[in-house]
Amino acid sequence: PINVISDLIGLPIEEREKFHPGADATFAGFGPITQYLEEHFQEMVTYQQWIPTMADRSKLTPGKWGDVMMDAVDEGRIGLDDAVASLNAYLTAGMDTTVNALSATFALFAERPEIWSAVREDQGLLRQVLEEVLRLESPVTGFFRIATQDIQIDGTPIPAGGRVMLHWAAANRDPRHY
Repeated sequence: PINVISDLIGLPIEEREKFHPGADATFAGFGPITQYLEEHFQEMVTYQQWIPTMADRSKLTPGKWGDVMMDAVDEGRIGLDDAVASLNAYLTAGMDTTVNALSATFALFAERPEIWSAVREDQGLLRQVLEEVLRLESPVTGFFRIATQDIQIDGTPIPAGGRVMLHWAAANRDPRHY
């Protein structure tokens, strides 16, 4: 995943060694402060300092996502800060979701060898299997959003500006729907 995402963005090969440790530490930072996060905090800081240096056309492969993002900056359609945030999102989200989805698929094949056998016999089943893996083992289990107005959900007040977590992993297992 690191090389695929890096290739799509157009990152130089010599910069990619900074990607994995920093992205991993950054994702750890979404949760509680743990020993792992404390031990890898400097990697997260280094990564966050590195990301803006990649918003440099001279480092990006022409025609790739990063270069196109810089075109949008040059044309005034987005600001440089937004471009840096988007590059960061491509890097971290693309890697994390891919790793999670592949891991869940391999786990399914290991736990249910009959499914692996069926896919080996009929590769046309692979798309259905992957869709089901993504439903059951969502690569992103949840994400935060900001409420744009005061609202109540099942009697719980959420003020405008309040953070709400959408928990897709729970929704994807709703027996009323699946």
